[in-house]
Amino acid sequence: MIEAAKTFEEYIKKENITGFAIREVGDDRNTTVFESEIEADGRRLPIAVVIDSTAYATIRVRLAQNAVDDTNAMLLTGWLMRQNQDSRLIKFYLTSDTAILADVVVPHNPAAFDPEVMTSVLRVFIRDITKLMPDLAMLLPEE
Repeated sequence: MIEAAKTFEEYIKKENITGFAIREVGDDRNTTVFESEIEADGRRLPIAVVIDSTAYATIRVRLAQNAVDDTNAMLLTGWLMRQNQDSRLIKFYLTSDTAILADVVVPHNPAAFDPEVMTSVLRVFIRDITKLMPDLAMLLPEE
């Protein structure tokens, strides 16, 4: 585990932030993934904080799986484009398997990682996603 990931792990333990499973990927970037779930609009959404040896850490949440069908493709695409225009922090993606992801990329110095910045961004990200989920949920197919 790289020093930045160790620093984040120590910080969340010290601050009693629970609910994260920690997984080392074992790739050439020395990636560590902190995985958890958040609740938004009655849904459990997987969230991950990805820290590696690059100058970027990523926070990612999967907002929906199998999100597109014949009835919502145009409305959903329009919603995603509006969100990407309106949000300076979060970027939304539709994957090839029709999942909707939302990412925040946080630049950082791996040698001087600031876990307080990461947790502050994480809190804002969760707040903003929670506010958006009711509108997105109306566009999704029935589960």
